[in-house]
Parts: sequence; structure tokens; C-alpha cells
Amino acid sequence: MCFSAEEWEKINDAVKMINAVSLDEKAVRKNILKAIHSLIYYDFGDFCHAVHDEATNDTIITDPVSLTRYSREFQMEYEYAYQTHYGQMDYTKWCLNSSGSLAFRESDIIDNEVRLKSRFYNEFLKPRGLVHSMGCYIINEELVPTPGAIALYRDFAQANFTERDLDILNILLPHIENRMAQQSAHDLSVSSAAAEEINARDLYLMNRYGFTRREIAVANELLSGASNAEIAGHLTISVHTVKKHVSHILQKAEVPNRIRLIQLLQQH
Repeated sequence: MCFSAEEWEKINDAVKMINAVSLDEKAVRKNILKAIHSLIYYDFGDFCHAVHDEATNDTIITDPVSLTRYSREFQMEYEYAYQTHYGQMDYTKWCLNSSGSLAFRESDIIDNEVRLKSRFYNEFLKPRGLVHSMGCYIINEELVPTPGAIALYRDFAQANFTERDLDILNILLPHIENRMAQQSAHDLSVSSAAAEEINARDLYLMNRYGFTRREIAVANELLSGASNAEIAGHLTISVHTVKKHVSHILQKAEVPNRIRLIQLLQQH
């Protein structure tokens, strides 16, 4: 598809945004979502990691970074519902069998009649107004050890994503893959043997309970005996935010209080 000089200028600006310098992995993913949004409108988008769960032999889409016009409460409910129940029904995950990164519209990879009858659509997407979807998987075992998953949604008020949107995402995809490869190389270079051991434990919590990285940080603070105020100071967040994280952690771990949570964490 042909683009005008002005459109190519916008695409180049988006590529610059993707390659913005940042040492924070979540900030990198947020920049990528912003870059996509500058060219393709969506109401809700997230960028997750795709991690293989040895226990279930399934792929877990976890550790989301989101960009959306919806409230934080909506995001948290969406993330919790997906990670604890509906993620196993996600019919796009078969794309992870691809030999390389790919972009797609859901309407292109699954028959629309089948999609509209699926539990994933009727019980998860439609009740939240997320009726149109496109996205991409970042798959390159040599450069990006952990595959990435980007999902973009539009609500009832919007038209479906177009072929032009897909063309734009395909243009951005190699730049996204390259940026994630750079970040993976950076993360590897600063890791240590001790950090790798901690990450293995954290990865278990992500896989088993769907904890995000921030929730793992809060859980580790709780395990060390820190108070809400101390956690807020250590993580540079408000006490109110700490309380929300703790509530979400208890819900995901299906335990009634902090004492039971600490007992659970000590087992791992």
C-alpha cells in the first residue's frame, strides 16, 4: 500500500519513538504502544510477555503494560480476568507457533462466525466492549528470549481495523523486534547469578499466579516484613497504590490475608 510523504514522516516519527533511549523495560514497551497509537487508533492496548508454563505446558500471556482510555480499575479487572481464567481460551496464541514475528487482525486469522460464537469473545471481550482486535507477536529466539504479545482493541463505536492499519503495523514490526532485542541484550548484560536466581522465583509467581512485575516487587517487600509506608518509600509509589497492589495480590493468590500470603511466598 502506498503512503504519502506526510504519512511516511509520521511513520518515521513513530520509529523514533520506538527507539527512544530508556533503561526501563516497561517504559520501552509503553513507548512502543504510544508509537503504534500515533498511527493506529485503539481504545485499549497492552504489551505482554509470552512465557511457557512447564506445569501446564501452556503459554502464559503475562506482565502487561497498557495504554488505554479506560480507567485503571478497568485495566486491573481485565488483567486479572485474562490471567486467571480467560487467557487459556485466547485463540490468537496459536500464532506463537510461527517461525518469526507476525502482525495480524483477528478477522484474518479466525473465521468471524467462529469467533463470535467463542467463549473468549462472548464471555471476555464483548462484555468489556473490546469487539475489534489486532496485534502482533514478537518471536525471535536468538534475539528476544521471551516472546512479546501486543493486543490492540476497538470498542463498539469504532470500525474494525483496516488493511492499512495492518500494513502500518507490519512496517513497525521489525523496528519493535529490534528494540526488544536491544532491551534483552541490555537486561542480560546487567544481570548477575543472584539476580537470575531471583528472576527464576519471580517467573514462577508470574506463571502460577499471574503476578505482574510490580506486584512481585510488592510481594517481596511484604515477605521482608515491610509496612505499607516502607513499601511506598522503597518503590516510590503512594500508600494508596500499595494497598491496591496488595489487594490485587491477595485476590490472585486466593488467600484471605497477608499472613497467609507470606506463608505461601515462603514455600517458594
